[in-house]
Amino acid sequence: MDYIFILLGGFLSTFIGSVVLAYFLKGKKLLSDSKDKYHAVHSGDVPRSGGIILYITFLLVSSFFSEQLFLVILAFLPTFLYSVYEDINGDTPQKVRLVFMTVSTFVAVILTGLSIKSAGFFDIPEFLQIPLTIFAVVGLTSAINFIDGLNGLASGVSILAFLFLGLASGFLGNDYYMFLSILFAFIVFGFFVVNFFTGKIFLGDTGAYFLGYFLGMYSIYLLNNIDQLNPLYPLTLVAYPVIETFFTILRRLYRKKGRGRDFFKAEKVHLHTILFKRHIRISNSLSSFLILQTVFLFNLLAFVFIENISYQLWIIGTEFLIYWLSYKFLFNYKTDKIFYKSISEEKERLKEVTLRT
Repeated sequence: MDYIFILLGGFLSTFIGSVVLAYFLKGKKLLSDSKDKYHAVHSGDVPRSGGIILYITFLLVSSFFSEQLFLVILAFLPTFLYSVYEDINGDTPQKVRLVFMTVSTFVAVILTGLSIKSAGFFDIPEFLQIPLTIFAVVGLTSAINFIDGLNGLASGVSILAFLFLGLASGFLGNDYYMFLSILFAFIVFGFFVVNFFTGKIFLGDTGAYFLGYFLGMYSIYLLNNIDQLNPLYPLTLVAYPVIETFFTILRRLYRKKGRGRDFFKAEKVHLHTILFKRHIRISNSLSSFLILQTVFLFNLLAFVFIENISYQLWIIGTEFLIYWLSYKFLFNYKTDKIFYKSISEEKERLKEVTLRT
């Protein structure tokens, strides 16, 4: 019964906090995400302060349950402060953000001793463990930020990851870590409900960075504490944002080489953006729901084959292929005929049709 009250408390803390912040910041420019941003998919200015609620809640909760996780979250403080500054003042240089993320991850690793020690098929040499950990966590931090473009998408992916990490912990006989994982899922769920169903508050860069950072460090925390946990299992759970990041890097490298455009400039061609803007259109949240359904199915598959390293790779590879095929279809469908046509070209086509009839 006590566990239920703790879970409910975690949910209510972020739910009520999100509602209160959304109400008091409504119509104010402070901490608001403008509808005029290049890659915006919303109408009206929306508070991007959800990350503040999440960070404070996670920090307080971890102080009661785990000193290591408390230090992990405390180490994020420099990035948290910079991200809040970014949410207030608008976009800042991505290179600077990467520096802050790297510093926070490095401090967390030094303070806690957490690191990636195995890749599943082989152990990681000790001299590579810290660099690999920093690369993986900073990469996932950026990955969650990349998919934070629709209501509930980034937070939904994070909730599913926490839940399936909890299922794995319970399956392997670690009830404490199962409870901790579910608690973290409930905390994020409080924000998710407000964001997904109303769109009145966003994660902001603070929230997206924190979820990616903590999800990465928490996965490593579990791998360091549960010997039986498959090292590739956490990666399979976040395969979607990782694959999105991979394709984003490829697109930007091509854009920089072929068109001379800035590698770090934001874009409107992430999978979730194309799905919503060119196809679903009527509902931001519906687009998220469709993607989250797919992520859930792959996570379920990963859990079913949790003890098999090779199967985890097959699942990641299958998700990669489905992502690529989906992107190719969604991007090209009607593109040549409608989406990229200028108004004048469309008018000329209509004139020709009229003359023929």
